[in-house]
Amino acid sequence: MRRLDALAVITLALTILAEGYERTNALWGLFNHLTADRLLGLLTATIVARLCLAYPSFMRGEGANFIETLRLQRRSDAFWIGMLLTGVGFCYSLGWNFFFYRLCYDLIPTFKSMRVVTRSAIFAYLGLALLSGLGVQRLVEVLRPRMPRLRSGAIYSVACVLLLMELNAAPLKLEHGDVFPDGVTLWLKKTPMKGGVVVLPAGPTVNHRHVLRSADHQKPLIVGISGFGSPYETEIEEMTLSGTIPSRFVTFLENVPALLRPAAFYQPFRRTRRSLCSRKD
Repeated sequence: MRRLDALAVITLALTILAEGYERTNALWGLFNHLTADRLLGLLTATIVARLCLAYPSFMRGEGANFIETLRLQRRSDAFWIGMLLTGVGFCYSLGWNFFFYRLCYDLIPTFKSMRVVTRSAIFAYLGLALLSGLGVQRLVEVLRPRMPRLRSGAIYSVACVLLLMELNAAPLKLEHGDVFPDGVTLWLKKTPMKGGVVVLPAGPTVNHRHVLRSADHQKPLIVGISGFGSPYETEIEEMTLSGTIPSRFVTFLENVPALLRPAAFYQPFRRTRRSLCSRKD
C-alpha cells in the first residue's frame, strides 16, 4: 500500500508537469510519451487498486476495502452495476473534453470509428434506469409497514406516471414500418441477378423503406441509406429528381452495375430507354 501511495503521489506530480509541458521538447521530450491523459489513467488505476486493498484512515466505513464493500448485503448487484454504467456512460459521453475518452481513443482502435460520442450516454441512461427502479423499490419497502393498505402496484404506477410527466414522453411518437413485403419485393426475391437493385424514386424520405424491403428480397441495394449516402446513391438522386432524366442514366446503371437478369426482363427495359430519358416523373 505504501508503494501504491508513493506511485499515486509521483503520478500526480508528473500529471501536473505534463499539463504544461506536453508535446514539447522539455526534459528531453519526456512528456511526448508521458502524456497527461496516460498519467491520469495510471493515477486512476493506482487509486482504484489502493482502495481495493484498504481504505485510507479517513474513509473507513463498514468495509475495510472496496472489495468488502461490494460483498456487503446492504447493496445489491443491480446497484453496483447501475453505478458502474452511470459513471462510465457519463465519462464516455463527455468525449474529447475528458481524459477517459482521449485515452480510449489512443489505446483502443475501435474508438477511432465513433461518429457521435454523445450517444454513449445511453450507458448512463441504462444505469440511471436501474438506480431509479431500485429507488422506487426501496420506497415501497419503507411505505408498506407504515401504510399497510397501500398496494405496491399503486406506488410503482405513480412513479411511472411522474416519470412520464418529467420526460414529457406521452403520447409516444412511434414510426410504424410496413410489416409485409409488396409484390415487387417478392418478385425481386425470386429473380436471379448479378448487379444491385435501384428503386425509384430515391431520396432521404423513401430510402429507409427501400432498406427495410431489402431485408425481404435479400439483393444488393444501391439506393440504401445510413448516416450518409454513397456516391452512387447521390448521383442517382441528382439525375432523377432534378427534372428530365438525362440519357446517360441507363448507361450509369449499367456501369454500377445495376444489372437485371434474365434477359426477358432486361431486353424490354433497354427498348424503353428513349421513353425513360424523356420522362420527367
